[in-house]
Amino acid sequence: MWSTATATSANVQPPEQHEMAPVILSEERYLKPDPTASLAKVSADEGSALLKLNTEGLQEFFNRKACKAIGEVLAKEKINGTTLAQLTNKHIEDLALSLGDKLSLHGFMNRFRSSARAAKRSESLWEAEEFPYEYQLANYKVTNTVLKVVGYQWVDGTGDSARPFEYDQQVTCCCHTWIKRPDFEFEESTDNIDLSCISDIDVVVSSNFQPETYTPTPQDKQNGYCKELLVAKPGLVIVTYTSPTMGITKKVLGVDPATAQKVADIIIHAKEETQAEDSGSGKID
Repeated sequence: MWSTATATSANVQPPEQHEMAPVILSEERYLKPDPTASLAKVSADEGSALLKLNTEGLQEFFNRKACKAIGEVLAKEKINGTTLAQLTNKHIEDLALSLGDKLSLHGFMNRFRSSARAAKRSESLWEAEEFPYEYQLANYKVTNTVLKVVGYQWVDGTGDSARPFEYDQQVTCCCHTWIKRPDFEFEESTDNIDLSCISDIDVVVSSNFQPETYTPTPQDKQNGYCKELLVAKPGLVIVTYTSPTMGITKKVLGVDPATAQKVADIIIHAKEETQAEDSGSGKID
């Protein structure tokens, strides 16, 4: 009997398995994005503009994104553009929103913080041309992360920044005719100094920095200087920093003597604020 039962069991075939066909929905009504899909992208311009909005403006922003429920809840909690940047995941979990809206707001906040941070770091805090301003020697710009120095130099290597026009002499009978040569070619170089690499800033200003008027002599006029110039010693902002390729080096900025200390303070404040956000202390002398 045992052997018969065993044989009968061995002859039983399992039921045939039918593989499920893949489910692919292609109808337009199933593919139309939900309103919260508008929160999937945040441009740098949006991130920067959001920081300036009051509570009513922030609510209107979400209304125009077709996320009215999110806007209403944030307005009820008195959230504006500045405090929105401080919204944590715990705060979002405590909001009276559906799970889908909470997840969408989570993703939006990650992108918003990133774009707002990028906008803040590229914001210009100070810009100026090298002093004195009679010739375009260099341009300076300070953002929250970088000191940008754009310099210019003659391609032929001549060191005179304020280079006079040069003339060829052409003799016509008994008269001398002066023909202006073509302008010399110059090249532009850009030095981006990471503020976190700055270790020291010094300011040097002459006690006699009031500009004086210089009137060109006939010889000056012959060489191309045809207008009166304001002559003054620039204030020097000496920046010491560590370069990845050159090690410890210095960059000297020639600025208006009346604003030299203010420029140094702007660089120091930007550097310390950025490092404080990233890692804590960023204090320099």
